Amino acid sequence: MLLAALCACALSVQSFSSAAFTSTSRATSTVTAASDWTPPSVSVTSPSTGQIVAGQVTVTAAASDARSAVASVRIDVAVAGSPSWQPLCTDSTAPYSCAWSTTSGTYPDGDHDLRATATDTVGLSATSAAVTTRVANSAGVVLGSVPSAFRSTLVLEATVVGTGLVPATTLSFQYRMSPSGSWTTITGCTRSLVTTATCTWAPTGAAEVYDVRAVAVVGATTYTDNEAAIQFDPTPPTVMLTVPAGTVYGTAQLTATATDDGSGVAGIVFEYRRTGTAGWTACGTDSEPAYTCALNTTTLVNGATYEFRATATDVAGNATTTPEQSRVVDNREATVAITGPGGGDALRGTVAVTADAFAPVAPTSLQTPTVHVEVRPAGGGVWTVVCTDPTAPYACPWDTTTVAAGSYELRAVLDQPTGPDVVSAVVLVTVDNSPLRAVDVAATNGGTSGYVDAGDQMVLTYSADVALGTVKAGWTGAATPVNLTFEDKSVAGGAIAGHDRVRFADAHLGQVAFVQDYVRANRTVGFTGTMTASTVVVDGVTVTVVAVTIGAPTGSNAQLRSSTVTGAMRWTPSASATTPTGSACSVAPATETGARDKDL
Repeated sequence: MLLAALCACALSVQSFSSAAFTSTSRATSTVTAASDWTPPSVSVTSPSTGQIVAGQVTVTAAASDARSAVASVRIDVAVAGSPSWQPLCTDSTAPYSCAWSTTSGTYPDGDHDLRATATDTVGLSATSAAVTTRVANSAGVVLGSVPSAFRSTLVLEATVVGTGLVPATTLSFQYRMSPSGSWTTITGCTRSLVTTATCTWAPTGAAEVYDVRAVAVVGATTYTDNEAAIQFDPTPPTVMLTVPAGTVYGTAQLTATATDDGSGVAGIVFEYRRTGTAGWTACGTDSEPAYTCALNTTTLVNGATYEFRATATDVAGNATTTPEQSRVVDNREATVAITGPGGGDALRGTVAVTADAFAPVAPTSLQTPTVHVEVRPAGGGVWTVVCTDPTAPYACPWDTTTVAAGSYELRAVLDQPTGPDVVSAVVLVTVDNSPLRAVDVAATNGGTSGYVDAGDQMVLTYSADVALGTVKAGWTGAATPVNLTFEDKSVAGGAIAGHDRVRFADAHLGQVAFVQDYVRANRTVGFTGTMTASTVVVDGVTVTVVAVTIGAPTGSNAQLRSSTVTGAMRWTPSASATTPTGSACSVAPATETGARDKDL
């Protein structure tokens, strides 16, 4: 009997944003602070993450409250990754614990999440991070947690479960080229008459994708537990750092580019230090291209020389650090910059325009620097003042419905109490108030997490009703075949550079770009699929939602790879899709809302 593995699929929720306006009053009011305004702290202490459990288990939690006392702790359980939590018990006395009968039939073999929620005596509550354990009541073998990628050695652990402490005749570990090579037993890793075993495997050669498994022979029965698509990546990434030329001042944007053809880039750490000192200080970490860090140089020593570097780490743990670059910090001049919206953003409705400014003279009641936000059509024309803000943080609303659709330049002007005006760099934006546009894109995993395979689904949400025949001739919304092409970011012709993407070959749905690196360098992989359409009413408006379910690959899927990177998808729709009245869809992209995840 094989140990069953559970796959939890995260539910995607489409959400819509709307502008909100707030008015303020200067009337004086009196407030009284409560004696306890902080929630308690709570954590699950047993079992631990990755622990294998069976039979009757005691789940314990620790809780405390800095200002009052803990009134009760409730412990919940759910199938790993599921939002459907079930309470085990509520305990009002420390140590807080619950009896969990894993053999009751409610909890099948597989991974389960445990959490604790503490409530204090004034009613404030907090919920702990989830702890994932594996229920194993049936006979079998359990392979311990395996990383998605490694760079030199891989430590494998296995435990024989459900045999009443009867040891395995043999317990071994095997590997194969993913997804269908021949299994090979790892030399020196076969144990006899044991219930647990550990193996350290060090493959040689170039990067490769492997499957690994544990094999236990108990009596006349053989049990296996495997982990698929483990990336062996011994090669470090390449990385290049760009620091603003000349002196640095105000908010300096450090940028970097990085590539890794094996496991993929996990992130980049930006660091700096004053020349002649030993320790490095982190500016920040970025896990998504384009990799950037905004360094506030006004916190550094003015006139001093600083060194900058960036370190890229791939998913397997390989790291590469750039050569140091030196710059002088000079904040003697006033600076001003548009901080939102960003360059290339598509705007509609009323948007907040924000700016950041630095003036060398400390403002007083008589010397307050003022920032003007100005706009003009891209390429030239007269600058028009959008608003004036005399106090930081500088911000104002811009009603884009008062201008025609097209490209516009935004800039901020710092009006200093003493000295000349300072003008910011121009930010180029696009105004698009089309009735039909992309609102959201979401994904649901239907197979292996972080890997493109059959059952994965993408959901595309428009802002209005779509004439489905303009998406595909004759389409009524019923299940219809569609062909998809997944492309590596290096393949030419992408609307969003630097991202792997999927195109819809025979439907006017545009393309979706991913943060994840799903396709090997310069490769494409075709898939069949099925698309359906439905309508929902949001704030009184009927909108079309298209769901595309990925089917089988049309060729070899050997050019695919798994990714553990989390991020937000970006959907660029096709202008060929229209409303029933003929209004073309805007091609402005929509970025996935909600928490960042592995997407597919």
